[in-house]
Amino acid sequence: MLLIFIIPKFRRIFVTARKNSFRKGFLRELFVKVLGYTLNSQPNYNLITEKKNEKDSQKTDGTILINGEANAVIERP
Repeated sequence: MLLIFIIPKFRRIFVTARKNSFRKGFLRELFVKVLGYTLNSQPNYNLITEKKNEKDSQKTDGTILINGEANAVIERP
């Protein structure tokens, strides 16, 4: 999360984003463009939005998949 506060573009998105715009904007800017993940609208994706949490059925902001399995959850604090 340190990148958010170092790079002004990420800081602006994070600070001003509402919950819904955060998901797509932040995930696309940081996880897709910078870290190289692929959103679920593309073939061979490894990043999805709004996946239901198995523990309490809450939706996550993002989930990182490895071999089709959820391995990390991305949540806005």
